[in-house]
Amino acid sequence: MWDSVQSHKNFMDSPQYQPFLDTLSPLLAGQPQLVHFELNSAADDLAAAVSAPVTELATIFLTEKTQSFYDNLGSFADILRDHTEGFLGISYSWCIEDVEHECLGEGFKGKACILAIGWSSIDAHLAFKQTDAFRRGLEFLRGARGSEIHHT
Repeated sequence: MWDSVQSHKNFMDSPQYQPFLDTLSPLLAGQPQLVHFELNSAADDLAAAVSAPVTELATIFLTEKTQSFYDNLGSFADILRDHTEGFLGISYSWCIEDVEHECLGEGFKGKACILAIGWSSIDAHLAFKQTDAFRRGLEFLRGARGSEIHHT
């Protein structure tokens, strides 16, 4: 994590950046799309999500940033907290930069929101996806154009 976007940009402009990037290139399928997120959640929420045995990183893509969608993420988080076995924590935030993604359309830039959700296991996440609580939670994510989900 960086203390500011500018600190990251300073590193990218430094002589150390290219050697750093070169060490990562064998792990990458292509050019990385670097974006920044302001982590506004409580530090305890973020720590719980990223220190869990499994962290789901869900990036949700939208055509525009709206307060109502962000508020809906809070309602989705409440469902996780209240109805989910194996759930350990959640943090979510808007991406600072505009992003490109195939779900937004060719040449169109939109907004992204990232969710870091801590789970006791991948099985716990997959079991949640089979519940009525999950289906209710999806209602709060209407308006999204697409998503990408990865486990770490």
